[in-house]
Formats: sequence, C-alpha cells, structure tokens
Amino acid sequence: MSKKFMQFFGMFLLAGGLFLTSCTDDTLDPTPTAATVSLGTGAGFISTNAEIEKGSDFKVNVIATSGTNPMKAITIYKDNVAIDFNDLTYNGSGATSNPAVLFNTDKTSLNWEIGLMGDAANGSHDYKFEIVDDLALVNSVTISITTITSTTPVDSLMGVLFNQAGPAGKGGLDLDLGIGTGSADPTAEIKDQGIDLGLPVATNWIRKIAGVNGSSLRKAAAGTNFNTTSNKEAVLAAWNAGSDKTVSDMIVAGDIYLVKNGTKYYMIRMAQVNMTSADNADNYVIDIKK
Repeated sequence: MSKKFMQFFGMFLLAGGLFLTSCTDDTLDPTPTAATVSLGTGAGFISTNAEIEKGSDFKVNVIATSGTNPMKAITIYKDNVAIDFNDLTYNGSGATSNPAVLFNTDKTSLNWEIGLMGDAANGSHDYKFEIVDDLALVNSVTISITTITSTTPVDSLMGVLFNQAGPAGKGGLDLDLGIGTGSADPTAEIKDQGIDLGLPVATNWIRKIAGVNGSSLRKAAAGTNFNTTSNKEAVLAAWNAGSDKTVSDMIVAGDIYLVKNGTKYYMIRMAQVNMTSADNADNYVIDIKK
C-alpha cells in the first residue's frame, strides 16, 4: 500500500470522526425534580396551621405527584422525629410502618388520608409529611398544630343582697338569677349576717356574709382579677386557690369571694357596699360570674 494512500485514508478517518462528533447531541439531561407534595382542603381535613382540643385526633389529606423519578416512600414526622406508626392511620386503617413504602399507582400519584393523634398536653408542634423518590430526592409539606384546652364562657349577672335585718325577704341572694330572697330561702346560695343588737342603727350592720343551703365560701387569693375571669375553668381555678371562710371578713367594696354549691361555682365581687344610718336597708351590690 502506497504512502500517499495511507495518508489519504488517515485524513478520511479524521474527517469522519469530526463529522460524527459534530453530529452528536451535546444537550445535558434536565436537572431531576422531586415529587410535589400538598395537603388537600376537603371537609374534615386540616390543611393549614390550626388549633385543636388537646388529646383529640385530626386528619390530613396528603396529595403527591412524582417528579422525574417514581416515589418510593412517605414519612410523617412530629417535630422532626418520625411518629410511631401505632399513632397513625392510613386511609382509615391502622398504619403498619412509618416510613410507608409506596407501591403501584401510589408511586406516581398519591392521595392518602392520614389520621394523627393530637398531643395530650397544651402546646404547639410541627407535623411534616415527606416524600422521597427512588433516587433519594425529597420534598415535604409542614403544618403547625397547637393543642389547647377549650373553655366555657362564664355567665355574668348582678344582684343586690340586703342587710338580713332590713327589708323582708331580701337577706339572701340566689346567685343563679341574681334575685334577692329570704336568708333561709332554698334557692339562696349566700346570706347576710344581719346586725349587732348591741349597737345603734347607724353602726349595727355586721357587714359579713356566709354560705347557705350547703354553700361553701372562700376568699379569693391575692391578685385574683374579676374583670379578666372569662370562663368557668378560671372560676374553678380561683376557687382552688382561695381560702376557706365559714363567715366572710368584714366586707369592703372590691372584695372577691368564691362560692361552691354542689357542682356549681361562683365568683362574686362586692361592687358597692351601701350603708344607711336611719334604718337597716344597708346592702351590697354584687357582681356575679358563674
């Protein structure tokens, strides 16, 4: 084979190589994407930050669609710790694992109802729903759930309790209705203690109250705020913090007492103490929360 032929053949191969190289697609594969994850907003599902009663269950609807790769598993976290599967349900049935491996159509399109247990104590916790795909790409959605103790608003009313030695049938007070009664009337919860017979009318009012018909009396602890007491639970807490009194101290305006009768609790504030000098029509104007 001649030298010129070999040179010609080599140039031919070089040109072919350049041609093949120039025809090769040098476009890189697009960056792989993770699955998309969201929470559905249907009835009965929580999809955003929310408050729930402590110890109660709640449900979310996790919706996920695969990205570049099929989805592999879902994991549910509470404050970045995987939740015990015994505290979860998937689509109405008890969970058997967390993470849960995905199969069949769930690997490309997932729509699950997930049930969770709310925390047993008041507080706020983050719940994260995470999807990982077959190549370990991860995406997630997180909501904050605050557990609270619900409260029952108080009923507020006012009543007038008279000196027991004053107007007939007004020496007791029905705290449920704010209506004056006789001091021995079965509907009364408190009564006035009447007068000191050894003193003149102008100064004989004892200005003390007591429970009646099985009612117990306590003086509110220092710092108790009548105005900000807005629920029955707070009235009970104030009762628990109070000091037992068979008979009250001498009443002055602003005094706060707690009354218990059976399973009912009352907070009373002596808004006015009205003394009369010519008769025994002395009285207390009492604010009541129950």
